[in-house]
Amino acid sequence: MTHDLERKRIINNYIMKAQIVFFAISTVILLKSQQLEYDGLILKSYLTIIFMISFLIGISLVSLSYQNSSITYNKIYTFLIIINLIIINITIMYTNIYEIRFLYLIPVIICATTFCVWVSIFLSIFIGIINITIIQSLTKILYPFNYTYETDIIFTGILILLAWLISTEFEVEKNLRMKLMETKVTLYKNKVLLETLINEISMGVFVIDGQGKFVHVNKQAIKILGIYTSYEDLISVHYKKFLMDINLKYPYTDSLVYKVLHEKQEKLHDTTIYNNKLLELVCQPVYEKNILKYAILTFSDITNEEKIREKVASFERLEAINQTVASVAHEIKNPLTTIKGFLDLSLKSNIDLDKSQLTLLTSEVDRCITIASDFLACTKKSNQAKKILNLEKIIRNHSLLLEKDALFNQVKLDLKLDEVSNLLIYENEIKQLLLNLTRNSIEAMEQGGKLIISLNEDKDHVYLKIKDNGKGIPEEVLEKLGTPFLTTKENGTGLGMTICYQIAERNNAKLTINSGQGLGTEITVSFLKEGLMHE
Repeated sequence: MTHDLERKRIINNYIMKAQIVFFAISTVILLKSQQLEYDGLILKSYLTIIFMISFLIGISLVSLSYQNSSITYNKIYTFLIIINLIIINITIMYTNIYEIRFLYLIPVIICATTFCVWVSIFLSIFIGIINITIIQSLTKILYPFNYTYETDIIFTGILILLAWLISTEFEVEKNLRMKLMETKVTLYKNKVLLETLINEISMGVFVIDGQGKFVHVNKQAIKILGIYTSYEDLISVHYKKFLMDINLKYPYTDSLVYKVLHEKQEKLHDTTIYNNKLLELVCQPVYEKNILKYAILTFSDITNEEKIREKVASFERLEAINQTVASVAHEIKNPLTTIKGFLDLSLKSNIDLDKSQLTLLTSEVDRCITIASDFLACTKKSNQAKKILNLEKIIRNHSLLLEKDALFNQVKLDLKLDEVSNLLIYENEIKQLLLNLTRNSIEAMEQGGKLIISLNEDKDHVYLKIKDNGKGIPEEVLEKLGTPFLTTKENGTGLGMTICYQIAERNNAKLTINSGQGLGTEITVSFLKEGLMHE
């Protein structure tokens, strides 16, 4: 609205100045032509009086518009247009200078810039009628001269075209200006809404420009940091000074903002401790036409969330322990029940157990020992240190044992081992993982089956693959594979794959299984190079 009022003020100022020039020109022309003839003296005296009255009224209106800004300009313009027409017509009749009619352009322009296009066109037609009828008849009485209608018709057409052009242009400009104002209002509202949302969110927000200076800081950032009283304290401050103010413990070149602004890195995450608060940091760039304009750093206090996560993790661990202990107790209970039954029977009947019964009791005891051993393998952490080893050498060193197992089960073994990078791993655990997986595959195949052990690598991983052409794993079992005590074997404990998954995890590897019933099984152990080499 301020810009609209300013525009109107400028247009009004130009119109009033044009009126002053108009009155000056009319007066000069009228005074210069004071060659009165006796027969026209009375009529010219009347015209002079009308001219002077109109002139005074016009000057008064102009003066009033300058002194009183609250006056309605449309009314003033209406009176000025009427006065202009009177003065122009009198000047034409008084001086017989017919070219003065070009002064009609002034009231037409005033009308076109103030009123609608139809009013401007009507005024142009009205001026044409005056020229063709009234002025012609009066000028013939006073000062006969050669006159043609065609001249005024052409002049009237020019006035109509000019009125239509100016009015249309002003209307288009007005509509565009209104749309622009609406867009500005919308943008302003959106800006206020965005600033409100940014200020009300629970995380701190820093917006830093390409030169490294803060351009926006929300309230939550000030609250979390606690070293500034207002966000204005940070505006236009360079982020290097800010890092000095908060006593950063590491070089500013290691900060997320530096990496985004100067190293052109993408979205970065980090956590840090500040004022006994655990803060989660996220920094990402903002580009405009492929040019880095801003870095947005958000940070939130996750101290309480971390405590909750630790409690949840603790409860989950306790729940897992409870479930595992319950499963172990259930698995051991069955052989112990058998053992207790035979012993009770022997005590009550005073009959010694025979060899077959003792053999059964021994197998049940062995089963209890196996369950206990596998359970300990699942829970016990390796007491050995990790070593930088090569998987190819480990596999080749155990190739005789693998071939023996394959030969005993009449399965063909095929090794496809590429040279791979060294890894930081637990040697004994990898041996156990290799033996567990290969024996599972061998047991899943019938005589004449084929087992392929392959080793290769890419930029980030070393891949150990064990593939068989056995009967495959049913889908419902595959989904639950690794669950403790889940087994499809008659004498299995259900802890073998659980141990394999845990070994893979402890050695920064991921174990994936691809299998289909009747299509065989392929197990892939993906060892992460970077993670292992930097532990």
